[in-house]
Amino acid sequence: APTRARSASEPIQPVSAKMVLQDLAPLIQKLEHDENPSANDLYALKNALIDKMIEKSSDVTLPPNQQILREGQYIKTIPLVISGLLKVITSHGDKEILLYYIQPSESCVMSFAFSMSDEPSNIAAFTETETRVLILNAEDVKSWIMSFPSINLLFLNQYNNRYKDLVDTIGDLIYEKLDTRIYNYLKQRVAISDSGLVNIPHRQIAEEIASSREVVTRLLKKLEADKKIVQTRDGIKV
Repeated sequence: APTRARSASEPIQPVSAKMVLQDLAPLIQKLEHDENPSANDLYALKNALIDKMIEKSSDVTLPPNQQILREGQYIKTIPLVISGLLKVITSHGDKEILLYYIQPSESCVMSFAFSMSDEPSNIAAFTETETRVLILNAEDVKSWIMSFPSINLLFLNQYNNRYKDLVDTIGDLIYEKLDTRIYNYLKQRVAISDSGLVNIPHRQIAEEIASSREVVTRLLKKLEADKKIVQTRDGIKV
């Protein structure tokens, strides 16, 4: 399972980029079939790939609310999150919809897809908290696909996770009332925070579920009256 993201109030602990990349190797190996004749060579292969990724990538720490991908942009780099949290959104007119989060040891599969197809992005990505990422050159990733085919399994696993996220998002938009969508959103936020609280302004909640701040504030009061949440000075407890 992916590492849970820290809360915004916690200091970022030193994390070895090599350690994070080595953690991905068992995931790829688990997805391989035992009868694969190259299965016994996977560990050495992963070490070679890890060394390449560290050699070719840039290790950067970004502040909260930093945009790292904009709509209409041609993708030249692919982020791999070491610590912190990224959010991926799409917009329709003046409305924005939160699609999914990218947690530590995960990458942005949409960046991967657009870089492989050489098409402009239709999503945007921002840091939610202070976030440390490895920036991979898309051209390098293309060459690694040929040299290290098992890296495809890593991205296929990410596709599977993001597909589930998008199905849940679409289901909420189509079938759920707004108060239920807000409640589901809050539960999702708690799941990726170690604090157990959602400490963000009502305006941000409204932006990410394509509503208005006034409506969100009213429905949060309703959820609190229904004893589903508790609003405190430190944040919202679900």
